Amino acid sequence: MSSNLSAEEAAALAAALPGANAAAKSASVAPRQFDQPLRLSASDLEGLRERLRKALKEVERDLSGPLRSAVKLELVDASEVSAEGLASAQQLPFAALRFEVAKQPGWLTWSGKAPIDALEVALGASAPGENQPRRLSPVEQSTLLRLLGGATKKLAASVTLDATSFSVAQDVEGFGSWRQGGERAEAQRVRVVVGVQALGSESQWQIYLPGITPTARTPAKLAPQAPLPQHLSAIPVELRVVLGSAQVPLAQLLALEPGDVIPLDCELGDSLTVSVEQRACMRAQLGQSRGNLAVRIESIQRPLPGA
Repeated sequence: MSSNLSAEEAAALAAALPGANAAAKSASVAPRQFDQPLRLSASDLEGLRERLRKALKEVERDLSGPLRSAVKLELVDASEVSAEGLASAQQLPFAALRFEVAKQPGWLTWSGKAPIDALEVALGASAPGENQPRRLSPVEQSTLLRLLGGATKKLAASVTLDATSFSVAQDVEGFGSWRQGGERAEAQRVRVVVGVQALGSESQWQIYLPGITPTARTPAKLAPQAPLPQHLSAIPVELRVVLGSAQVPLAQLLALEPGDVIPLDCELGDSLTVSVEQRACMRAQLGQSRGNLAVRIESIQRPLPGA
């Protein structure tokens, strides 16, 4: 591949890159499965957890009235997940709360027979009976909306989200998919797991919140080694990411057929090489962004003079 840059232009670009092996000033990248989103930093997630813990105290008080007994809610976890396949993972019969944040669907699921127990007491029973998960009547659906809608709205508001359009889903069609969020639909959700102690039993809420974005930060700017000449600033430069390579005997190459697998000289999780105009200058991790393949820059290496 021929370069679009002259030797002088390439040298100027090389000189403008940050110092050799300068680590990117972003959150550390933990080993993970890249079908799961990872946009929020550790400090972002810890801030969310702290605000959710405070909001749960208020929700405890709100639920203790209709359930006529003490309710204890404990934050178990808050982490990023993909909502892909979430509806099909629900076991029938189920009753989930569906809501929207800026037209993006979110959900609250409640495990086991706990929601049936809560509904019985909220509707006047002195204590829950020997219940099993089942479909809800219209009256029970309305009661569940009141119980969980207010709780979800307060928890969402604690992390600056406005939850609206509440409904009860009892089948896959009613549960829906993250794809129903329109042009801005994304699978990324923050899953909030809440331990629930009420009416003599323990259960869990799993709340899938859309629309939580990283805290805006002003990135540290690394001073270039030399100023970039003004006439070079608009030149298009090709970036290439190398996944790996393999040496194959010519006879095997000619015998390849669709479905054959060619192992590359790298392992899952290895950093990838990012090249600028055929010069390796960065290391990155493969991932995805808004449905496209993407890379997260891990480090930058300035080419040595004359390289």
